[in-house]
Amino acid sequence: MKHTANISYRDAILCLWLAATFLSSLRYLYLGVILFISFYPLLPSISADPLIGLPAGAISAGIMLIAFLLLTFVFTLIQCTTLKLRNGVIGEHDFEVTDKAFTEATAHNKSVNSWESISQVRHVFGLLLIQRSGGDWYVIPDRSFSSMDAARAFSAYVRDRVRA
Repeated sequence: MKHTANISYRDAILCLWLAATFLSSLRYLYLGVILFISFYPLLPSISADPLIGLPAGAISAGIMLIAFLLLTFVFTLIQCTTLKLRNGVIGEHDFEVTDKAFTEATAHNKSVNSWESISQVRHVFGLLLIQRSGGDWYVIPDRSFSSMDAARAFSAYVRDRVRA
Protein backbone atom coordinates (compact mmCIF):
# COMPACT_ATOMS: atom_id res chain seq x y z
CA MET A 1 0.00 0.00 0.00
CA LYS A 2 1.44 3.37 -1.06
CA HIS A 3 0.54 6.89 -0.05
CA THR A 4 1.94 10.35 -0.77
CA ALA A 5 1.53 13.20 1.73
CA ASN A 6 2.59 16.83 1.73
CA ILE A 7 3.84 17.69 5.24
CA SER A 8 3.45 21.36 6.24
CA TYR A 9 5.03 23.40 9.05
CA ARG A 10 1.71 23.12 10.90
CA ASP A 11 1.89 19.33 10.76
CA ALA A 12 5.49 19.29 11.99
CA ILE A 13 4.77 21.71 14.85
CA LEU A 14 1.68 19.81 15.97
CA CYS A 15 3.53 16.49 15.81
CA LEU A 16 6.45 17.80 17.87
CA TRP A 17 4.10 19.30 20.48
CA LEU A 18 2.06 16.11 20.78
CA ALA A 19 5.25 14.06 21.07
CA ALA A 20 6.50 16.32 23.88
CA THR A 21 3.23 16.28 25.85
CA PHE A 22 0.41 13.82 25.28
CA LEU A 23 2.41 11.08 23.56
CA SER A 24 5.53 11.32 25.72
CA SER A 25 6.41 8.39 27.92
CA LEU A 26 7.07 10.99 30.65
CA ARG A 27 3.51 12.39 30.59
CA TYR A 28 2.62 10.74 33.91
CA LEU A 29 5.72 12.23 35.53
CA TYR A 30 4.72 15.65 34.20
CA LEU A 31 1.21 15.21 35.59
CA GLY A 32 2.54 14.06 38.99
CA VAL A 33 4.87 17.05 39.26
CA ILE A 34 2.05 19.43 38.31
CA LEU A 35 -0.27 17.88 40.91
CA PHE A 36 2.43 17.98 43.60
CA ILE A 37 3.29 21.62 42.90
CA SER A 38 -0.41 22.50 42.89
CA PHE A 39 -1.44 20.71 46.07
CA TYR A 40 1.67 20.94 48.29
CA PRO A 41 1.22 24.61 49.31
CA LEU A 42 -2.46 23.92 50.04
CA LEU A 43 -1.93 20.90 52.33
CA PRO A 44 -2.55 22.87 55.55
CA SER A 45 -5.84 24.26 54.22
CA ILE A 46 -6.90 20.86 52.87
CA SER A 47 -6.40 19.22 56.25
CA ALA A 48 -8.16 22.10 58.04
CA ASP A 49 -11.13 22.34 55.66
CA PRO A 50 -11.21 19.86 52.75
CA LEU A 51 -14.28 21.53 51.21
CA ILE A 52 -12.17 24.60 50.48
CA GLY A 53 -8.72 23.06 50.05
CA LEU A 54 -9.56 20.32 47.54
CA PRO A 55 -11.40 22.55 45.04
CA ALA A 56 -8.65 25.16 45.37
CA GLY A 57 -6.04 22.49 44.67
CA ALA A 58 -8.00 21.20 41.68
CA ILE A 59 -8.29 24.71 40.23
CA SER A 60 -4.59 25.27 40.86
CA ALA A 61 -3.72 21.97 39.15
CA GLY A 62 -5.89 22.90 36.14
CA ILE A 63 -4.17 26.27 35.82
CA MET A 64 -0.75 24.61 36.10
CA LEU A 65 -1.67 22.02 33.43
CA ILE A 66 -2.86 24.70 31.01
CA ALA A 67 0.30 26.73 31.67
CA PHE A 68 2.44 23.63 31.08
CA LEU A 69 0.71 22.86 27.76
CA LEU A 70 1.07 26.47 26.61
CA LEU A 71 4.74 26.59 27.59
CA THR A 72 5.53 23.34 25.78
CA PHE A 73 3.74 24.71 22.72
CA VAL A 74 5.82 27.92 22.85
CA PHE A 75 9.03 25.88 23.24
CA THR A 76 7.94 23.71 20.30
CA LEU A 77 7.45 26.81 18.15
CA ILE A 78 10.88 28.09 19.16
CA GLN A 79 12.41 24.69 18.40
CA CYS A 80 10.74 24.58 14.98
CA THR A 81 11.88 28.07 14.04
CA THR A 82 15.49 27.46 15.07
CA LEU A 83 15.75 24.04 13.41
CA LYS A 84 16.00 23.69 9.68
CA LEU A 85 12.79 21.75 9.05
CA ARG A 86 12.85 22.09 5.29
CA ASN A 87 15.12 19.30 4.05
CA GLY A 88 13.48 15.94 4.49
CA VAL A 89 10.81 17.10 6.97
CA ILE A 90 8.63 19.66 5.18
CA GLY A 91 7.32 18.79 1.74
CA GLU A 92 6.28 15.70 -0.14
CA HIS A 93 6.74 12.29 1.48
CA ASP A 94 6.09 8.92 -0.14
CA PHE A 95 5.05 6.19 2.30
CA GLU A 96 4.93 2.53 1.40
CA VAL A 97 3.64 -0.25 3.60
CA THR A 98 4.65 -3.82 2.76
CA ASP A 99 4.61 -7.08 4.68
CA LYS A 100 8.29 -6.61 5.57
CA ALA A 101 8.72 -2.88 6.23
CA PHE A 102 7.39 0.65 6.49
CA THR A 103 9.20 2.91 4.03
CA GLU A 104 9.29 6.70 3.86
CA ALA A 105 11.02 8.57 1.04
CA THR A 106 11.54 12.25 0.29
CA ALA A 107 13.65 14.10 -2.25
CA HIS A 108 16.42 14.16 0.40
CA ASN A 109 16.35 10.74 2.06
CA LYS A 110 14.81 7.31 2.25
CA SER A 111 14.08 5.34 5.44
CA VAL A 112 13.18 1.68 5.59
CA ASN A 113 11.88 0.51 8.98
CA SER A 114 11.17 -3.08 9.88
CA TRP A 115 7.88 -3.57 11.71
CA GLU A 116 9.76 -4.43 14.89
CA SER A 117 11.17 -0.89 14.94
CA ILE A 118 7.71 0.73 14.90
CA SER A 119 6.59 1.15 18.50
CA GLN A 120 3.24 2.98 18.27
CA VAL A 121 0.60 4.15 15.85
CA ARG A 122 -1.74 6.96 16.91
CA HIS A 123 -4.45 8.90 15.16
CA VAL A 124 -4.72 12.30 16.91
CA PHE A 125 -6.03 15.74 15.83
CA GLY A 126 -6.31 14.76 12.18
CA LEU A 127 -2.81 13.29 12.05
CA LEU A 128 -1.66 9.71 11.74
CA LEU A 129 1.47 9.49 13.93
CA ILE A 130 3.82 6.53 13.61
CA GLN A 131 6.65 6.27 16.15
CA ARG A 132 9.95 4.61 15.41
CA SER A 133 11.90 2.97 18.23
CA GLY A 134 14.36 5.88 18.35
CA GLY A 135 11.61 8.26 19.39
CA ASP A 136 11.14 9.91 16.00
CA TRP A 137 7.64 10.21 14.59
CA TYR A 138 6.31 10.02 11.06
CA VAL A 139 3.33 12.30 10.53
CA ILE A 140 0.68 11.80 7.85
CA PRO A 141 -2.15 14.37 7.80
CA ASP A 142 -5.69 13.16 7.13
CA ARG A 143 -6.09 15.85 4.47
CA SER A 144 -3.59 13.99 2.28
CA PHE A 145 -6.07 11.13 1.85
CA SER A 146 -8.96 11.24 -0.60
CA SER A 147 -11.45 10.62 2.24
CA MET A 148 -11.61 9.86 5.95
CA ASP A 149 -12.39 6.24 5.07
CA ALA A 150 -9.11 6.06 3.15
CA ALA A 151 -7.26 7.56 6.13
CA ARG A 152 -8.86 5.04 8.51
CA ALA A 153 -8.06 2.16 6.14
CA PHE A 154 -4.39 3.18 5.89
CA SER A 155 -4.19 3.63 9.68
CA ALA A 156 -5.82 0.23 10.30
CA TYR A 157 -3.48 -1.43 7.82
CA VAL A 158 -0.39 0.06 9.53
CA ARG A 159 -1.72 -0.95 12.98
CA ASP A 160 -2.33 -4.49 11.77
CA ARG A 161 1.23 -4.70 10.44
CA VAL A 162 2.65 -3.41 13.76
CA ARG A 163 0.65 -5.98 15.75
CA ALA A 164 1.53 -8.88 13.44
